[in-house]
Amino acid sequence: MPKNNNDIESRIQRALASLPEGEKPNFKALAKEYRVPYQRLLARSKGRASLFDRPSHSLKLTTTQNNALKDYLRRLDDLGIAPQIQQVVQAVNTILKIDHKAEQLGTAPPTVSTRWAYAWIKREPDIFARRARLLDLARKASHNIPAIVQWFNGLEKIKSEYDLVEKKKYKKDFLLSIILI
Repeated sequence: MPKNNNDIESRIQRALASLPEGEKPNFKALAKEYRVPYQRLLARSKGRASLFDRPSHSLKLTTTQNNALKDYLRRLDDLGIAPQIQQVVQAVNTILKIDHKAEQLGTAPPTVSTRWAYAWIKREPDIFARRARLLDLARKASHNIPAIVQWFNGLEKIKSEYDLVEKKKYKKDFLLSIILI
């Protein structure tokens, strides 16, 4: 018998392709002819997938949950929030808790650790960790909170002085847009 699993699987596929239509096949003779394990040939004929084709039992997240986690992390990145590893762990544990059917299973929902999160990041090619850049000094200097508050107070004063209401904000009047900006 061949030692390589890929070779065995290809022989099984050839054996299944050569099955005669309409009559009951002799799997014992077919396994001997193609030099493959009888039980494995029988299982494949009944529709059981090979080990390579079956999903892993050690994966915590389904495909939908995995995509939801990726979308969440991308959304955080778009907002300029760098998610910490603990946030990833909390997000996954929340997803698992929501999807867990405790009354059917009678068990606590599965949880993940920071080690799982690091392994998940390594496993996902489109998710990666990067260092956050420091804020530019000029940009940091422009974050003058009292000046920003004063500007918005001035805007409110102009709005009340000229009797501007929110519904006029969307008119295409050039002068009005200058006043509102």
